[in-house]
Amino acid sequence: MNKDWNSVKKTGLPELEEVSTTNFSSVYKSKEVLIQTKRGERFVAYCRKEMYANKKWKDEVYWFIYGTGGRKMKVISSQRYLDYGIVDAKAEEIKNETVIILPVINSGLKDNTGEELFILVDGHHRKEAAEELGIEVEYEEVENEHGVEGDELLLACYNDSDWYYVDTEKLVNW
Repeated sequence: MNKDWNSVKKTGLPELEEVSTTNFSSVYKSKEVLIQTKRGERFVAYCRKEMYANKKWKDEVYWFIYGTGGRKMKVISSQRYLDYGIVDAKAEEIKNETVIILPVINSGLKDNTGEELFILVDGHHRKEAAEELGIEVEYEEVENEHGVEGDELLLACYNDSDWYYVDTEKLVNW
C-alpha cells in the first residue's frame, strides 16, 4: 500500500451530494474516486451515506467499488431465518427504491471453483423485501471489523444454518 495516501478515517469522506430523501432517511452520494485497500488493491469507487430521520438508527456509510472485471460477487450467508413482520416493514421502507445495496465482507476464503467468497453481514430482511418487490439488489464490500479471516470469520459470523450462496440458496462448495 502506498503510505503517502490519505486514510478516509483521517481526512473524512469525499464531498457528498444529496440524491434522495424520504420520511425515513436521506441518501447522499460522492463522485467516483480512486481508492486503495489495505491489501494494496486499487479501485474506482463512490461513497454512499444514508442518514436516518430516527436517530435511534445509526447512519450508514458504504463504499461501492468498481473493478471486479464485471464478475458477480459470490455472496454467502448462514442466516436462513426471516421474521416476515420485519420483511413487511422493510418492504414499506424501500418500496420507492430502484436498487438497494447490502454490505458484504471478504471472507478470505475461496470456494471449490477458486472464486472469492463474500459474507452478507446485514440486510437479509431488506434483501427478501427487495426481491418480493422486484427491486434490484447489489452488494458492496465494507470493512471487516471482526479482525479475523477464513474459518475464524465464518465462526464469528455464523447464524443459524449451513453456509449457502445467497443467489441460489445452494450450499457452499468448499
